[in-house]
Amino acid sequence: MDRPTRSEALRTLQLPGTADGEAIKKAYRRLVREHHPDRGGDPATFHRLQRAYERLNDEGGEVPPAIVPGRPSRPHAGYADPVHADLATIDWDADPGDGERRLGRDEVAVWLAHGGSGCVRPLTATSRAPGSKANGLARMLASDLTAQLRVAPGTDDRGRDVVVLEVRGSTRKARKALDGAKLDGVWQRTRSSSSTGLRSELVPSEDRRATAVRAVERLEVLLDQLDWPLAAWTRTGAEA
Repeated sequence: MDRPTRSEALRTLQLPGTADGEAIKKAYRRLVREHHPDRGGDPATFHRLQRAYERLNDEGGEVPPAIVPGRPSRPHAGYADPVHADLATIDWDADPGDGERRLGRDEVAVWLAHGGSGCVRPLTATSRAPGSKANGLARMLASDLTAQLRVAPGTDDRGRDVVVLEVRGSTRKARKALDGAKLDGVWQRTRSSSSTGLRSELVPSEDRRATAVRAVERLEVLLDQLDWPLAAWTRTGAEA
């Protein structure tokens, strides 16, 4: 059987191009538990996961860092927001659909890259909290019982066009997760009496698809460390 490319291995493990060795191990362990044949999983999928992990592990799990400490709106001199992205990690033929839909890496990237105006197509989604069994029902709950995710065009404090990424939670469990999140120099935390939010700004690439991939990867890095993956979020309707 052919050895997977690095991009194929990352897609199999549902990882962004910026994933480091620890993220690779964590994703592999989670997925093999889910797809292990002894637990009713598909043997072919299980073996694909093994080959993907072996491919990435051959590199020592080392991936060039995509972010370094610095403020997203005004990075320090050593900060370099990457403008390139591995477009091959996305299935650009994926159908993002319309209206409410669970989020997935490929569908989110296609949604952001196509339609609407500006550097990305606006996206909003809702969830309840990390690990909550009610995540799929969050769209039917009151706003103070849910968390919101938003990706949209905006401007920074210098008036430059940017992509704004926001995650805000109101429930106790969601607030606790967001309060403990690693900011990694690209997220800023804000708190109010009723919610905690994280916000990041990303300078768009010339290629709209590259902008979309970078936005998805930045979200994945954050959400994966919170054990609150994209699949736990539901898009809340179509936006222009």
